[in-house]
Amino acid sequence: MSGEEPDEGANSDGSPPDDDIDAPDNGDAPEDDAGGDDADDLEPVADRGDTEPSEAEGESPGTDQDGDLLPQAVTDVRLASHDGFDRVVFELESDGGTPGWFIGYDEPTAQGSGNEVEVAGDASLTVLIDPVTLPPDLPDDVQTWEGDLDGPKGGIVQQIVGGPV
Repeated sequence: MSGEEPDEGANSDGSPPDDDIDAPDNGDAPEDDAGGDDADDLEPVADRGDTEPSEAEGESPGTDQDGDLLPQAVTDVRLASHDGFDRVVFELESDGGTPGWFIGYDEPTAQGSGNEVEVAGDASLTVLIDPVTLPPDLPDDVQTWEGDLDGPKGGIVQQIVGGPV
């Protein structure tokens, strides 16, 4: 790259911003989403040379004064392809608590039933976020993300398959 600065809103490599890739339509995307202002500060995780699972224990947000569970839910998932890596963003709604996670390569199965889940590609990376509040216990204004998402052409991530809650 020459000494010129990229156009405002462009990625650090001068390419157009990725914020049109499955970003929310409402303009309320957080600063660190796939096309946000801090996206250039994020670096892909270096290849550790292994595929061992990674996990962290979460903490429930607890209850409010009336004893109702405080919400903690995945409300959106976005995917953007960058030079040499893809970024998946899980957007959470939370009134406290700390979400934990489990990430590991395995055969994709549906939670509960254990039935095999068909996915595109040669490998499957399972991402579980926990604890989350299940829909019957969520306030009416909090909608969980459901569905599948196809990856961008030429990207590393070919598909994101949402699991049943």
